[in-house]
Amino acid sequence: MPSVAETRLAAYLAAEAAILQAQEARSRDRTHRMAELTAVQQQITLLQAQVSREQARAAGGNGLSYAVADLSGRA
Repeated sequence: MPSVAETRLAAYLAAEAAILQAQEARSRDRTHRMAELTAVQQQITLLQAQVSREQARAAGGNGLSYAVADLSGRA
């Protein structure tokens, strides 16, 4: 069963595809504009990161990565 983030990601990917196919649609005397592509793509990026963290946790990781820096000034 997909997580909420996976379900939302799928919806945003579908919205992105719809926007890329047509920026606006006309019916009779009305014009309907799709959501802004940039806003949808930003949500896709955020949701992809969330899904990745969820998958890492499910695989036994904590979803975090880190590096240790040596700030001693010694070469």
